[in-house]
Amino acid sequence: MSPEEINQLEERLAAPFDPNEVKFRPASVHGNRALALAYVDARVIQDRLDSVVGVTGWQDEFESLADGSVMCKLRLRINGEWITKMDVGSQSEQPDEGDRRKAAFSDALKRTAVKFGVGRYLYRLPQLWCDYDPQKKQFARRPSLPDWALPAAANGKPASAPPPAKPAAPTTWAALMERIGKWEKKLREEEFVTARGDELTRKIDDEARLHDWPADPQRWTAEQIALASSWLDDFIRGSRQAVAQTVGPQGVEHLKQLMKERRRSAADIFRGLKCTKTDLKSLTIQEYRRAVALLHQETPPANAAANGKH
Repeated sequence: MSPEEINQLEERLAAPFDPNEVKFRPASVHGNRALALAYVDARVIQDRLDSVVGVTGWQDEFESLADGSVMCKLRLRINGEWITKMDVGSQSEQPDEGDRRKAAFSDALKRTAVKFGVGRYLYRLPQLWCDYDPQKKQFARRPSLPDWALPAAANGKPASAPPPAKPAAPTTWAALMERIGKWEKKLREEEFVTARGDELTRKIDDEARLHDWPADPQRWTAEQIALASSWLDDFIRGSRQAVAQTVGPQGVEHLKQLMKERRRSAADIFRGLKCTKTDLKSLTIQEYRRAVALLHQETPPANAAANGKH
């Protein structure tokens, strides 16, 4: 394949989906407003791979991990060579164990496909705050996608507008470390407590080992540094979507136990978080982690420490 043909293949992989295939789920809910997160089913990913590289042009392999998550290895045959990328998917919070496991397989495939560009544009959507019915647990109307996130046939334009320009990828280890430092500062300002600088660096190191790169990052090529930067972006996007999901039953029980030890009510939690929610089950994972941090910062009342349970 010529460079132009490879570019065309990459564009077809990364092209926006039919808007009817894009679904939305509520993340952070505040009264009658909710943050809409766009996603597609695993079937849509499979259809895209079939249409671009053919049914014999891709392979997937899954491995169940001890913590319940699933690792996916996705291979695409490009220009006569099999290119492999990997990522890990997490279980959902569904009550049925079988459904949770199925969700982990689907999540793993979708996350891995993003590394080939499939559906990556969904992570670049602006925040979509929409009217939401908390009683029906659904959006009042379907959220709208921007023109650049629509295929050309859907928005009536000869070509979809390009997404916001991305800064040039770093090509040296020092530049990559500088980028990690900037991300760490930004995430700290957002109270995004799941990603510290050492965690980001460790993620890149783990991926590098999977690809048999030199142990000394100073020996990495400019192309490897750029790829490592894309891993960083994918990890942060995926983590942000993960913490926007609601906390599971175990998290709620853990929070209730901490509240009991600290003799605090749900109202105290919501005041500390400065949110208008009234049900612990509606907390996002990020809000749950902030609540735990707030409770750990408090000193239990003297009588609670003496008496133990109440």
